[in-house]
Amino acid sequence: MEAVGAQRRRRRGARGPPRPDARNRRFPGSSADPTCEDDVVRKPAPLAQALAKSPAPAAAKDAIQDVNDLTRRELNHAAADNSLWVDYCGDLFFVDAAHPHADDAAGADTHDTAQAAPRVDAASVPANVLDLSSRPDSDHTIYLDFTGGTVSGTAWNTPQWTGAYGTPIDVTPYSITAPADLNFTAAERAEIYTAWATVSEDYAPFDVNVTTLPPSTDALTRYSLDDSTYGVTVKVTNSGPIYASCGCGGIAYLDIFSEVGAQSYNPAWVFTAGTTTSGYELAQAATHEAGHTFGLSHDGTDRNDYYSGSGAYAPIMGASYSRRVSHWSNGEYPGADNYEDDVAIIASQAPKLFDDHGDNAQNATPVAAGETIDGLIGDRTDIDAFSFTGEGESPSPPPDRPACPTPTCRSAFSTPPAPRSLSSTRSASPARSTRPGRRTCRATPGATPPSWTASATATPPSPVSTATTARWVATPSTST
Repeated sequence: MEAVGAQRRRRRGARGPPRPDARNRRFPGSSADPTCEDDVVRKPAPLAQALAKSPAPAAAKDAIQDVNDLTRRELNHAAADNSLWVDYCGDLFFVDAAHPHADDAAGADTHDTAQAAPRVDAASVPANVLDLSSRPDSDHTIYLDFTGGTVSGTAWNTPQWTGAYGTPIDVTPYSITAPADLNFTAAERAEIYTAWATVSEDYAPFDVNVTTLPPSTDALTRYSLDDSTYGVTVKVTNSGPIYASCGCGGIAYLDIFSEVGAQSYNPAWVFTAGTTTSGYELAQAATHEAGHTFGLSHDGTDRNDYYSGSGAYAPIMGASYSRRVSHWSNGEYPGADNYEDDVAIIASQAPKLFDDHGDNAQNATPVAAGETIDGLIGDRTDIDAFSFTGEGESPSPPPDRPACPTPTCRSAFSTPPAPRSLSSTRSASPARSTRPGRRTCRATPGATPPSWTASATATPPSPVSTATTARWVATPSTST
């Protein structure tokens, strides 16, 4: 069955609210007074619990259905997810579980290091990690805010989180060691860079800018259905009053990314007290929480709200902490309870990018000797083909070789082939590399005449990472 975010978006169209006033009713007067016209529930709580404790459960169900554009059957299905909460006004948000080792004294270093991504090379970390952008020309933005500040006039400034309506939330900057300020240490800069690069990789197939550079209010706010510029903020902080109440890894309102006038539902939150300060681990939560703002629900099973995966793999909208491989899902794993197409839902608000390379030998992108070509595997059907010309001769073509088994792989023609046109297929690994967002495969022909041409294609294996970036290099050898 489709999850609640997909159901709402399917009925109301690709973008925009079901009614112009459906979400704006939270602020009938001043945006500094985050109250409802009429409270739907006594206080925010898991949806099923809130309905059970409501003095008028039928009326509460009607109101929540109306606010979220759901049928009664869909509402009952949504209530089965214990991490889906409802607020005073009847709007839905997710309170996501913390990292299983978040409370360990050593933090990120105590989790399953066999599955964790290697640390980034310190030399690759820029001096300024608050000026990073994956697609600066995009009209759509995911702002990763590590700088702290004050949040006021939002759906978060309510008694559940702050003790009283309108109380500002003071947010501390991301930090590993005291003091928590903007003078980030080298270790903190490395983790911020890792987090940005990892989230950028997850959203690489889409027209959206993942940035740490503070955008303008206009860049994040959608003022009308004709406004094509909008986005969401994901605040990364150590803890604070919301974390003190939820004890969670992250928290975000559902389906607000392209909502008209939805800035009062910003930001989404990631708490390092619940994720660890590891850039890779907090990035799992940041990608996940941003996914909720696009309208994505959880990838779980009939027994668990989250599917934690198998081996090194887990779906992004499941529980991908400590998993080396994660991807957008459509319920392809055993026991799935959510068959929504994550890629299609995101693309309805941040369109997929145009295919960057042809998909067969006839349309292959030529690669000159020593040239590096970047490629993006955008979805399950995308194939990127590359061709190169080398020198060599042999009585037989190179033997068939298996798909590249690791994020960084080498496919070598150790024996030069006969002078003929060849086509060989190699699969780009779905795992992230030691440098997030980058994968390298090398095709190395011999150097003996006459000339020959080969094409190599990158195609996603299953399960596929929908944000797989492949790098191919044609490197002529100096000997056979």
